[in-house]
Amino acid sequence: MNNTTDTLIPFEQSFEWHGLTVGIAKVGPELAKRLLETYESGYRKYIENHGNLLANDMQALAWVFAADPVKLGTNHNLIDGQHRLNAVILSGEAQDFLIVVGLGEEVYNVTDTGKGRRYSDLLRQRGYINVDQTTALIKLVDKWNRGMSMDSTGKLSNYSLDKIFNYKDETEEGKKAQEYILRAVQLTVGAGRRLPITPSVLAFCWWLFLQIDVEAAHEFLGRLISGENLQSGMPVYALRSRLYDDRDIYYSRNQYLYMVFQAWNIFREGKSLSRVTLSRHEITRAHLNSRMPI
Repeated sequence: MNNTTDTLIPFEQSFEWHGLTVGIAKVGPELAKRLLETYESGYRKYIENHGNLLANDMQALAWVFAADPVKLGTNHNLIDGQHRLNAVILSGEAQDFLIVVGLGEEVYNVTDTGKGRRYSDLLRQRGYINVDQTTALIKLVDKWNRGMSMDSTGKLSNYSLDKIFNYKDETEEGKKAQEYILRAVQLTVGAGRRLPITPSVLAFCWWLFLQIDVEAAHEFLGRLISGENLQSGMPVYALRSRLYDDRDIYYSRNQYLYMVFQAWNIFREGKSLSRVTLSRHEITRAHLNSRMPI
């Protein structure tokens, strides 16, 4: 291995192999811009959300050098790496990259054909169970804590999901926050087959209500799932009846939560409820906030 200075890439260390130059270089915003100028826009569409996620990780100093190469062609044209390079520009943070120069254009045909690692894959690798349900709940927890609509969409990086999950947070507060999520998922698994409600919504209700009143949460949601010891006039009975009456109707997460919150609050007040109502208009986060669980 030797120190070389490429016409475009200031390698710190590099070597030659079968006509390729392979090495490590620190890429800052200016170099990233020059490399991106060589990129053929027709290669791959730039996905802004993905670029922003990478930039956020770089700004948070959470970017991990994984030796995934930035690929350049024989004419130093960029073949692969546009999202990482754009992230360097957006974050303003220089990063070390493995760079390969001299690849043929046919390399593009086999680039990015694999499947990215999902957060549920990471959880499974770490020994967790019910990983898909856990991932879904973590995303809802994030929406709730940020005051977003529970129906909103958007991608989060694995680093961001770890932060929400309090992974490796050894403080009592961090451990407790993670336990609420895991317990909520545990209580939800299998219940989806007995109750016509989106499982992630039910898990979110467990997560939220357990933090308000553990005993009340088990009484309310336990009876909602089992259908036992219910009679007309009970808020749980009214909610369960509405869910089963409308089981063939598609409801959004906001709509489900609007109905659950309505029944929960009346249950907590010790009052009776004959029917759970739902507005015909779109249910927004503001509507949920107006029925904040007590």
